[in-house]
Amino acid sequence: LFTSEQVLQAKNLYQAKKSLVSIIILVLNNSENLHKTIQSIEEQAYTSLEILFITERNTQIDQQLAVQKPKFSFKILHAYHLKNYAAQRNLGLKHAAGKYISYLFAGDILFSHHYEIMVTALETSYFKICFTSEQIENSDFKLLENASKANQTYPLSAFLHQRNITETVGIFDESLPSFEDLDFL
Repeated sequence: LFTSEQVLQAKNLYQAKKSLVSIIILVLNNSENLHKTIQSIEEQAYTSLEILFITERNTQIDQQLAVQKPKFSFKILHAYHLKNYAAQRNLGLKHAAGKYISYLFAGDILFSHHYEIMVTALETSYFKICFTSEQIENSDFKLLENASKANQTYPLSAFLHQRNITETVGIFDESLPSFEDLDFL
């Protein structure tokens, strides 16, 4: 896909001026696996990251983050009044400062070069959106399925996009009770 020269060129480019990636994480009622998501973000080779935690009813997130103390800048946005995922993600978009936007759920785990590879691809091309495949594993990390092959779609957590595409395609449609992510993509 990329030559070693292009990869080196891209690494030098973002080492000089790293573009911020805003990671919007929906924390639903149960945040017991949030620590795994935070840990996988902290293990990223790409380090120009901010995390926006969107919580709807979780009152324990403040205590959990006080204990875990993520090394990246983060905000907690309470979405008690918002009716669905689309509205919650739009809240995250409103507060995101990054050039690039990523979407996760608490419990999602990333490979350590996830953002490095995706930002490199975007910074060295004319594309404004990039995606990877996603694997679904059980608690023992046994591969259950490759979500992209199984569903012939790419889940929102596999995407990274330039923030400014929302000016063209719009934001998440809050009138949709479900599949707002497919509509957005």
